[in-house]
Amino acid sequence: MNMKTKNVLFALCLPIAFTACQNEEFVKDYSQELKNRGEIDVILSASYPKVGNSVDTRMSAEESGNSLSFLWEQTTDKLGAAMMDEENAGTVNGAAIYNNYPFIAQSSGATSTFASPSSITKGIYLFYNSYKDVLDREALSLSLQTQEYDPTSAKTPAQQMAKYMNMVAPMVNLNEGIKLADAAAFNLPLEFVNLYTPVKVPVQFKNAPEGTKLTKITINGGSDFVLGGKLNPKVLAGELNANVLTVTDGIIDATKMAKAKETIETIVQAGSAAAGIYTTTNEDLVKGAAELSIKGGMALENDKAQNFWILIPRGKYTTLKINAETTNGNMTEKIINVPASTDPEAKNPQDFTSETRVLSTIELNFNAGGNVEQPYEFTINSTTDWNNYIQYVKDHLESYIGRDIIFNIGAGKSVYVTSLPTFGFTLAGGDSDSKLILGKEDKTAVTAQLDLSGITMGSNVNFVVGEGAVVTLSKVQKSGTVASLTNNGTLTVGAIDNITALTNNKTLNFKSSAALTVPNVENVGEATIKVQSETTFTVFTNEAKANITVDKDATLSLPGTANAGMIVNKGTLNNANGFTNNGTIDNFGTLAVTTTFTNSGKIIARDGSESNNAAITNINGTVEVINPTTYAVLAGGKQYNVSGGTTTAIVTNRGDFNAANTASISITLGGGEWAIVADASQSADASRELAATEITADLSLQADLNVKETADLNSRIFTVTGASTIKAAEKKTLTIKSLVVAQGVTATIAAGAEVIIPNEDTSGAKIEVKGTLNNNGTLSTPEVAAAVTAVSGVKVFAIEVASGATLTNKGTIGGEQNTQAKITVNGNLDNGNGTIYGASTIDNAEYYKKGTVHKLPKILANAADLTGFVGATEIEAVTTAVTTIPQNTKIKVGVESVALALADGSYGELTFTAASTISASSISAVVSKITVDAVALTVGGSNDITCNDFVKENSGSLVDDSSHLKDADGAVWISK
Repeated sequence: MNMKTKNVLFALCLPIAFTACQNEEFVKDYSQELKNRGEIDVILSASYPKVGNSVDTRMSAEESGNSLSFLWEQTTDKLGAAMMDEENAGTVNGAAIYNNYPFIAQSSGATSTFASPSSITKGIYLFYNSYKDVLDREALSLSLQTQEYDPTSAKTPAQQMAKYMNMVAPMVNLNEGIKLADAAAFNLPLEFVNLYTPVKVPVQFKNAPEGTKLTKITINGGSDFVLGGKLNPKVLAGELNANVLTVTDGIIDATKMAKAKETIETIVQAGSAAAGIYTTTNEDLVKGAAELSIKGGMALENDKAQNFWILIPRGKYTTLKINAETTNGNMTEKIINVPASTDPEAKNPQDFTSETRVLSTIELNFNAGGNVEQPYEFTINSTTDWNNYIQYVKDHLESYIGRDIIFNIGAGKSVYVTSLPTFGFTLAGGDSDSKLILGKEDKTAVTAQLDLSGITMGSNVNFVVGEGAVVTLSKVQKSGTVASLTNNGTLTVGAIDNITALTNNKTLNFKSSAALTVPNVENVGEATIKVQSETTFTVFTNEAKANITVDKDATLSLPGTANAGMIVNKGTLNNANGFTNNGTIDNFGTLAVTTTFTNSGKIIARDGSESNNAAITNINGTVEVINPTTYAVLAGGKQYNVSGGTTTAIVTNRGDFNAANTASISITLGGGEWAIVADASQSADASRELAATEITADLSLQADLNVKETADLNSRIFTVTGASTIKAAEKKTLTIKSLVVAQGVTATIAAGAEVIIPNEDTSGAKIEVKGTLNNNGTLSTPEVAAAVTAVSGVKVFAIEVASGATLTNKGTIGGEQNTQAKITVNGNLDNGNGTIYGASTIDNAEYYKKGTVHKLPKILANAADLTGFVGATEIEAVTTAVTTIPQNTKIKVGVESVALALADGSYGELTFTAASTISASSISAVVSKITVDAVALTVGGSNDITCNDFVKENSGSLVDDSSHLKDADGAVWISK
């Protein structure tokens, strides 16, 4: 079949049917925003129509001259579907991918169905080939990998080449256009565009020594190919989503498909240009040569050409640079011309076709003066390269005596190795992204010695200890500087020399018989450093979740910079001038301080630890003293010399409490449940009993507190810094100025306990929740006994819930009378099972479950008009005659009233304990119940009042000469 094409491309027609798939979960984002879109089940049906002379698909390949046809392989081949509109449904805006689904071939052949293991979230999808099992919230990255041909495989070179192909299709909007009734009949033809061109390379040996094997073929353009990079979704989608295909009743318009495919072809051809398929940021691009490694090498018969297939990036080329490597030398670089196309419509530089994709034969002449010579510099782009080149040098050692050997890690390449060669060589990297990784790519366990004594370091030498690897750096380099050493496994440093940066992401040990000076240490994430000998960091970073441990008998000296994480010192910890602690130093050993030492975090002074009596300036920091008795008697230059901030003792018994109190050390109650009792004068030192009069300063809680006797500590602040519960005996209350729950900590008010906070008239009085507060009891403010004339007279106490913090109320918040809570919520409030007397709206909450909320509790009022107290559970008028009342409220009138008028509406229960007169100003006033207690109630006016229930207590009476007070059936109460 003789067909031609103007462009090298791959095309797939994908009729898509939306049917049920198995509901296994796969890589996808479960954020609420995406959940709200809903999900659909998808099956793809893919076939391979011929398009000119181009290679039509991928997977298994059948070769006919220079033409190729391809077949899907069941279970092996996977299409990918990447969501491209995660920020806003229907719009391709950002580059991050939040959903990424595989579609797995269900059969082998020219046509196959593809099923996803899960339903997919509605969205705009880029279908691509082959699927990448990654969901890192980054842009999708596709690139041409190092290709490998295995001569022992039953597959041909073309068939093995197929697995390295990458393709993309125009995006499809699957947010709408899909009707359930047509779910089994959708036929959505999608055509893929290939990112690479297959090239047929004949290779021939001439005069090759017996046993010579071909190990690698390399092709490059005039400069490095752009092999791939992060895809640019906005360019692929086009302006205003012009290239995104829409579905109408399960159909994609064929004309729009053809136009979108043509546009994607142009984008792919542009490569890394501004309008190309990849982002143009240089560090995102993968550059280099297209490589084909021959696994184990392949012996070629002299003077007989052997064909190989290799993929190169899409483009139009007139010349290419070819290299070949063997077990007996490397071919010098050859520039070859790409044959001109016989297609009359082809333009120069010409396009590859089935006629022209075969290159002229690459001849390797091993005779003296031929084009094969001994290599002394090796570019390493893969583990196979590393192993082959080491073996090559070993096999030809006599050729390298007195000669420099250079191993260059390819630009941007990550090469996994499990050992270093014993012969001397120079190691370098192509750029700052070149990495030599000690470990295995599959992260399985490996143990290795990093002996650098035979290596001269060139530029860009970046070592990485891989995940799962256990490595010991035993000897330093011969000369030069290591640009970086990154540990992702377990690294033990027994020796170290010039190194620009040492980054630890996992476990790093310093263990040496000689003192170590480490130039630059970065302990990041949740990594751990263990110092087991005398070690000095000249520059260091210890991030917030990272840990450094100094063993007993070890010494760590730190520079004058800041610590953000945890340092556990069991030996000696020194610092240079200007050191700042923003994290935690847990000191079991000796904290040897030099000027200036600033603590803005936490220092834990363990029992038996010491310092050196040098100044520690506590700026908003804390020193926690574990044993205040031994801490207070440190002498002989071993004292902690702390000024400013807070020095607090975590006391576990009454004796420690008294020692800390005497030394004016702030106190944290720990070790178990404490109790506030009426008299603790006879309590043993080993007990945890305190009288309220003994609490003369603010307290922190890291233990439960049982209030067995009412305690009025209204000038004290209690800060909960560890999981604690406040309990109380029956009718015993705890009054404190403020209750603060620290971030990451859970505090509980037990059922039956009442914590009273002064109202906002007392400066600084409040409940401040930065962590989690569970209220199962009562949070209130002192009750106001005097009657108020307006809501402004009601006393308010403040509760503040920070962002990310949680207040869960299953009890009562707010006072019993003339008091309420003012709650500011920037975090979470769950009042589903509790009662709040206070604000009825929470505006800024991240989560709010309202439950029962009253604006006001019981109001003791001194006002004629009570409607200003709407939202109260009960109102009692005690001094001023009442004229107007709110509806649906329980009201007690305790002062003589002669002018109480009811408008239309529904009124709650009314109780009269002073002689009063009521009337209706309109014709439809309804009262749920009236109780007259030992006084006379007079009903006047000219309108009826409906009263559903009427009760007379203690000789109470009703005066109703006009018979206006009636029950629901119209009967007059005065007559009943």
